[in-house]
Amino acid sequence: RPLDPKDADRVLGQLGRQWSDIADAHELECREFDGGLELRSKGRDKGTVLMTLLRIYRSDFVVYIGDDETDEDAFEAIRPFGYPIAVGTGDIPDNVGGSLPDCEAVRDFLRRWVSERR
Repeated sequence: RPLDPKDADRVLGQLGRQWSDIADAHELECREFDGGLELRSKGRDKGTVLMTLLRIYRSDFVVYIGDDETDEDAFEAIRPFGYPIAVGTGDIPDNVGGSLPDCEAVRDFLRRWVSERR
């Protein structure tokens, strides 16, 4: 994300072509998002992975924190079980319960959570 936009477009283009070839050969998919590429199993997203983890590690309350559109599946999946939080000051998805402005606020939130849990 910190690259100059022209350099970022060039790098994403090169990586996208290379990763797409790898993805096709291994039942994966390559998806571009704001500032990067995501390589994942076909038919799986952060929401399906989150639900698998929730079945394995049961919890009374769960918070999911994400910062881009690749997290929206997880935001939707967690709504009945916990609290989705978006990071950033741009458009906040409708399916989140709250937002934090930046990574420093996430750090402060997590520190307070840990402190309160003790």
